[in-house]
Amino acid sequence: TNLTKKEEEIESKILEKREIKQAETINFYLQKTNSIVFVSLGAYHLRKDSIIFKKLKEKKYVVCYPTYKGKQAFKPEDNMLERDIKYVVELINK
Repeated sequence: TNLTKKEEEIESKILEKREIKQAETINFYLQKTNSIVFVSLGAYHLRKDSIIFKKLKEKKYVVCYPTYKGKQAFKPEDNMLERDIKYVVELINK
């Protein structure tokens, strides 16, 4: 949690490479089948600038994500209770 500037740069590069590899893997399996492909990703990948969604060749997919107080929940918050978390299931059609 307390990374130096250099460690933050290294982490950023690792995360970028990881997302590129994940996108390549998802696209690989999409090309191998005419069936539905199930992919489970962490909340980190739901951000607007996600490399995975930019590189995804499939233009129609379903996303399920947790919300807390009406906003996407990317991490636990103070006093967050499980009963207060709601899940949104959304069809994305690019």
